Amino acid sequence: MIGNTVFPRLSDVAISLPAYTERVAVCGLDRASDPESPSQASCYQRLASDLRQATAAALYAGSKRLLAAYLQTLLAYPDACTREATVVDATNGNVVAHAPALP
Repeated sequence: MIGNTVFPRLSDVAISLPAYTERVAVCGLDRASDPESPSQASCYQRLASDLRQATAAALYAGSKRLLAAYLQTLLAYPDACTREATVVDATNGNVVAHAPALP
């Protein structure tokens, strides 16, 4: 199969490609009609609050260990809320923050 395969560069086919346009659409987080049931917005707010407190405490103690987890988790959860998000402190194994998987 490799002998019959062509690997073109983008510059080889760029002439035939349509013009590239990008449109950004901002969508709000889903909110449940029943305040008692979990929603994307409520789970995200709880996750953000827990992570913010733990990260601030770690920074106050002179450690930057939670900064990457803070950023990665809060950026990823809205797009992948069907998977649970759990952040564990590597120094002591404690769960810092958790958000459940949503349907």
